[in-house]
Amino acid sequence: MSVGKETFGAVIRKAREAKEISLRDLAKRIEVSPTFLSKLETEGWVPKEDKLRKIASILEINGDELVALAGRVPSDLTEIIKKHGAKSELASLLRITKGYSAAEMSKGEDVKADIIYRCYNLMGEFGVEGVDICVKGELSAMQSVQAVPPQFGEIVRRCTRHVQIAGWVAAKSCVDRDIASAAEAKKD
Repeated sequence: MSVGKETFGAVIRKAREAKEISLRDLAKRIEVSPTFLSKLETEGWVPKEDKLRKIASILEINGDELVALAGRVPSDLTEIIKKHGAKSELASLLRITKGYSAAEMSKGEDVKADIIYRCYNLMGEFGVEGVDICVKGELSAMQSVQAVPPQFGEIVRRCTRHVQIAGWVAAKSCVDRDIASAAEAKKD
């Protein structure tokens, strides 16, 4: 499996060498032959998930990322997909989130997960496009509310108190309305 210009095996080798761990030592620690590990690094062999996770632990890299780099779906996610009755809903949710980079998803991860979940519940019947439009609108509104100058902090706090129920678009409307009202009151 290729990652950019580097193969999966090259990524393992680079991480191993950065930790100054010999091929023989890593092979021993993950309980495979040095030949197997060499073929993993040079010929694209992919071990089972438990070996990938051992490698990740020893090399101090993220196990889920390593499993994904190997082109595998983590077993716990496979079990969730098998267990969940609405496989098409999970597939849609994954397609919605594919447009976001890991960096985007990790910034305010819980907030984004809430937004995606709320939009999926509200707009799911409109398909991936409807949910995507909702998510983009919510994220844009959230960024606008977060950019409100500090002197309007009390308005922002009041308007975002129920954001998990009403959403960021509603919070932004509340903030905009109340700031405009405060400006009008100041004029009088």
